[in-house]
Amino acid sequence: DIFTVRIYEYRVRLAIAESAVEELGVSLSVLHDLYRTVHSVDEGDFQSYYILFCMSSGKDPELRQLMPDIAQLSVIQNAIRIHRFFQRNDFYGFFKLYSTQSDENKKLMDLVMPKMRSLALLTLQEGFSKVKKRTLERR
Repeated sequence: DIFTVRIYEYRVRLAIAESAVEELGVSLSVLHDLYRTVHSVDEGDFQSYYILFCMSSGKDPELRQLMPDIAQLSVIQNAIRIHRFFQRNDFYGFFKLYSTQSDENKKLMDLVMPKMRSLALLTLQEGFSKVKKRTLERR
C-alpha cells in the first residue's frame, strides 16, 4: 500500500543522507518491487536512484519494467545517461554530468567514483605515454 511505499521512500532518503550503502540497496530493491503495484508522485526520483545504485552493485536496473510514463521522465533519462557513461567507461561524459546533478545523485555517483577516477587517470597516462613515445621517435 502507499503507506509502505512512503516508509521505504523515507528510508532511502535517510540512507542516502547517511551514506548507508547496505540499507540503501535493500530499501531501493524493496521500493523498486513495490512500484510494480503501487505508484507514488515521487516514483521517478526513486527509480532514478535505483538506476544509479545499480552502477555500484553491478545489478541490471531492469529498465524494461518501468512504466512508460515514468521511463520518459527527465530524471529517469538523466539516470540512464549516467548509467550508460559508466557502462561505456566514458569518464569524460560521467564527470561532465556529475557537475550538474542534485546532491542525492552525486552521492550515488560517488559510489563508483574511485573506479571512474582510476579509469580517467589510466587513460590520460596511456595517452601521454603515446605522445611522449612519438616525440622521442621523431628526435
